[in-house]
Amino acid sequence: MKDIQQAISGVVQQSQAKAHYRLRRYLPHSDMAHLVDQYWIVDWDLRDQTGHTQHNLPAPNMHLVIDHHRAYICTTISRSYQYDMRNQDRIIGIKFQPGVLAPVLCERGLPLLDSCLYAEEVFPQLAENDCHRIRTLQSDEAIVLALETMLPKLHLSPEAKSIRNIVAQARMAEPDCRLEELASACQIHPRRLQRLCKAYLGLSPKALVQKFRLQKAIDQLDDGIKSPSKVALDLGFSDQAHLNREIKKHSNKTPREISTNR
Repeated sequence: MKDIQQAISGVVQQSQAKAHYRLRRYLPHSDMAHLVDQYWIVDWDLRDQTGHTQHNLPAPNMHLVIDHHRAYICTTISRSYQYDMRNQDRIIGIKFQPGVLAPVLCERGLPLLDSCLYAEEVFPQLAENDCHRIRTLQSDEAIVLALETMLPKLHLSPEAKSIRNIVAQARMAEPDCRLEELASACQIHPRRLQRLCKAYLGLSPKALVQKFRLQKAIDQLDDGIKSPSKVALDLGFSDQAHLNREIKKHSNKTPREISTNR
């Protein structure tokens, strides 16, 4: 079981957040890597504090999440996401590869974007007792093994590799990247690029590129190396006021609060 050490992107005030919870991430076994990007576990003990609300701007991946209430599928999130942490608890999740759940959701008439669905709506064969049992396991290794064992069989779409490549190219794209440029980098026709993004991610190509631009802005502000005006300039925002509006909308923080409150 190999853990993931590189920094996670899009976590608002990540440098401060580490004081409130403990996050571990693990790569899937090789026979699951085409379906699963990673497994993740978050624990916290805030019994002597008022709690913590974590704001994130997640990548365009869907997740299976298990908390103290039940298991649910978190679809692609177009904007920001927040989770309230109180007392002592744990959440466990599977981050799927981009787009792999889209065919299942479409088959069941379920939304791709900005939704939390009960896991049994997507996977009727998933036993709720198994999800509760996983939360009681003590070691990360046992949790990851149980997650891999309980994961229902998924038939990979023939277009899955294209979706992963689109997401990878969008992540690396320049902030002012045009549709035709992104399509060229992905080696597909612009109309096909638009269709695949909408059908598998629920986002337009432009929204996908802008999501990664905002993630980079949040990460750079948290680093505290660049001023907000420099971040706005480097990432192609029209001006600092534009950056301020976008950051505030997605994090409930101003850029200066993120960059100086470390």
